Amino acid sequence: MTTTADDLAGLLLRRRQSVYVPSGAGRTAVTDAGVVVLEAELADRGHLLTAPLRHALTALSVADLAATGMKLLADVDALMGSDRHHAPLFRRFPDDIPYQHAYDRFVTLVAAHLAAQPHQPCMNCAGTKVRVRALAPCGHLLCDECHRIKDDWGCCEDCCVWYACQICENRYETDGPTDPWIDSGAGLGGDGGEVLRALRLGAPGDADAELAALLARRTPLNPQDHDDLVLLLGHVDPADATDWLPADIPLRESKALALAPLLDVPDVRALVGQYADTATDVLRMLVIRSGGDPDLLELPRLRGLSRPVRRELLGLLDGFDLRRLAEDMARNPRAWKRVGEILHPFEQAHRHARVALAFAVLRGTRIGDSALCEVLLAEAARHEDVRIEGDRLRIVTWQGRVEEALGHWDTTAAAGLLRERPGELLRRLDLLLARSGSATLPEALGEALADALPRSGPGPLLGAYGRMKVRAVPGHRRVFFPRGRVTKAYAVEDQRPPLPARVAGRAGELIEAEAVRRLAAGGGMASGTTWPSSTPRSPICRCRSPSARRRPRWWRCRAAARCPCPRTARPCGSSCTGCSPRACASTSTCPSRSTTTCGASSACATTRIWRTRAAPPGTPGT
Repeated sequence: MTTTADDLAGLLLRRRQSVYVPSGAGRTAVTDAGVVVLEAELADRGHLLTAPLRHALTALSVADLAATGMKLLADVDALMGSDRHHAPLFRRFPDDIPYQHAYDRFVTLVAAHLAAQPHQPCMNCAGTKVRVRALAPCGHLLCDECHRIKDDWGCCEDCCVWYACQICENRYETDGPTDPWIDSGAGLGGDGGEVLRALRLGAPGDADAELAALLARRTPLNPQDHDDLVLLLGHVDPADATDWLPADIPLRESKALALAPLLDVPDVRALVGQYADTATDVLRMLVIRSGGDPDLLELPRLRGLSRPVRRELLGLLDGFDLRRLAEDMARNPRAWKRVGEILHPFEQAHRHARVALAFAVLRGTRIGDSALCEVLLAEAARHEDVRIEGDRLRIVTWQGRVEEALGHWDTTAAAGLLRERPGELLRRLDLLLARSGSATLPEALGEALADALPRSGPGPLLGAYGRMKVRAVPGHRRVFFPRGRVTKAYAVEDQRPPLPARVAGRAGELIEAEAVRRLAAGGGMASGTTWPSSTPRSPICRCRSPSARRRPRWWRCRAAARCPCPRTARPCGSSCTGCSPRACASTSTCPSRSTTTCGASSACATTRIWRTRAAPPGTPGT
């Protein structure tokens, strides 16, 4: 997939607030006036220009500035979900620019935003950690630290004081040491407006940095992030995969999206074997290569493979354990039968006997007197899990052994097997406790839980915690979420007898302790991970999109770099209504210690706590 420059520019504007500007000849008075008009337009949409970006825009020619400005405004309108036709603020722009009117409009808008929400970004450093004020008369926002950088631009005489704006580079003279700041009422406690979004000048490595951040994600991508990843992967060259591929790609769907284009490039095809470690990874790559999605919910018509690609994939599959290989194939039998039609595993069965045996089990191939059957029987003799039932081969998989142990009510053996896969252990925890028949948590199951919990994912962890909370209470309802693109819940009366309170309570305590440990460590619910610094978590927003409403209300308010809602460009700002004063624990710099909203500035603490747990005594805001 190839991407256009406009698509990539729109993505980087939305995700990194980066704007790419062509080179210009130099600054002129006309372009200075044009940038003032552009600033007024952007401020009306909740955006600001940082100093490097403003300087790059003023260096453009009049025609380039008009084209770049119109494109930028159109992109910002698209981010905000606006479908209106763009009309310039001034009818004869850029031929006739009412400079003073635009100048006054920008100053008025900035002062109004600053009065409603004092935690605005500095237009020089884009930070909000120190006080930010509007400089008179241009209205550009500067923090105290950035303004001090050039406060020595003074006159040698004592009768006047010179000061300069770092954004527009204009110098102003005052009669004596007067305050150069606009009095906007920002110190009156206003905390209900939005935070303006600071746009910065794009750098050459922004696209690579955003691609690396998405590939490093450990939690499933939402539809917008998935589309962005596909767009960024279309921008890179598969032949240079050694340069942009990270050392590890935790999410398997992302791994398949990154590796699928490499199958058709001989120079980097060997990299596939370094990343793909399950048969399902191979299946996802073949589906993506044929135009499908890595979720495997809808299978496209698989494209044919060249002989070198078939040889590479057969060698990769042949290196997997037979038990895991057969189990992965059994999860998607219809898809793997289609894969067998393009891989031809029986064509060179003597070279890849393990793969041929796995496909023979999947297809239910009859055992006869052919040369293929001799190869299959010779390979089956090397594996103790392979059995002959009638004239067909069968494999006892890991799932089969677990089911056999549960069928014999041997919870000790089942727990020993399930501890190898922490997610499966948590999903079957209810059944293990019910079949143990003990009034207390069995020792073997307790040891398996202690070993598996640190390696479990956030979904199974929270799901098991929710089940343990209600399993000792009779008469509750069971909720099911069938697999599919559109999630629909089904609820039925729970006819199972309740678990003993001590058993469910002890298991729930172990799970809760692990969840609290992860949250207290500042790494979220992901096991043993921290959020990437390039994609900080944004506060909960007031936006009405489903993706924003689905965010848990106990998430911590983090540095507000952008709104998590993909359909709007308005930053969340002070709109983290999900936070209570109790949620802002362990911080003395939270801008909202006594209100129910968190202010959403970067001064908020960077850790998250579970809202259901009480804050320690003496916590600011409680």
